[in-house]
Amino acid sequence: MKRVIYNKVGGPEVLEIQEAPIPTIKKNEVLVRMLATSVNGGDLGLRRGDSKLVAKLSKYPQVMGIDVVGVVDQIGANVTDFKVGDKVWGNCGPNKGTTAEYFAVPASKIALLPDGLDPIKAAAILTAGITALTALIKDGKLKKGEKVLIRGAGGVGLTGVQIAKAHGAHVTALCSGATTDGVKASGADEVFDYHKTKLDELGQFDVIFDTVGTDFGTLRKHLTKNGRLETIAVSSFMGDIMSVFYGKHRTRLALGFSNHEILNYLAQMVNKREIVPVIDSVYPMEQIAEAHRRAEERGILGKIVIIIADK
Repeated sequence: MKRVIYNKVGGPEVLEIQEAPIPTIKKNEVLVRMLATSVNGGDLGLRRGDSKLVAKLSKYPQVMGIDVVGVVDQIGANVTDFKVGDKVWGNCGPNKGTTAEYFAVPASKIALLPDGLDPIKAAAILTAGITALTALIKDGKLKKGEKVLIRGAGGVGLTGVQIAKAHGAHVTALCSGATTDGVKASGADEVFDYHKTKLDELGQFDVIFDTVGTDFGTLRKHLTKNGRLETIAVSSFMGDIMSVFYGKHRTRLALGFSNHEILNYLAQMVNKREIVPVIDSVYPMEQIAEAHRRAEERGILGKIVIIIADK
């Protein structure tokens, strides 16, 4: 089978296609013939070597991708929830290697793909939706009528806007001028260009969801007394640790990993059209470097999806 790897950290040019054996599954795993995946921020950071410690400890080659959208090809001896031919979706931890023609995944990490949901759209929703649900609902405890600020208009930010609106929040978004129209179309009550509007002009919020790496000290000043700050962008690891113990408002790092419960909740929102995928662009696996280059540009609106197979 073909898969995407990199043998050293660096720019998108370090990514390459490699031939590898089809994975052998364990008793509790499912072999998925992959249809689509997506580019996530964690993929970019690992490939670039943003964490020098992680890069130093990594063994190469490293594989790429966390989103699983595909068709069940084999099931392990202990798997009872799925059968060969089922379309499934889910995700796993960073650098597990889902940008490949086949992927072995624990059955606990996947669920049946919602009826009628196109694999490309599923890949656009998947990790973005799980991450935003984790940040806003599971950890952030967002309530109806609360005010939420969402920083960023990538896949996670746009999905977060839709989730917050579906749960009855008043949503303010702060993004680049190039994406304001798209964010408004996703349902935000107020949208501001961060080049023209300062945080100090926006007031205070019950929940702030940062998807781009804004200074946490600055963001915490704009929380209400019982406000919660959720982030997926770790700009200062020590700052995050200190905020847990000493900060006026605790900062939580939202890690969006799948299980049956959250996937089924996400599927319900998709079926009710409370979440609609926003796709920036689609690339075949052979153009993974180009997809990463696009992901690192400014003004991205929505997700970048990678097609592995047509059907």
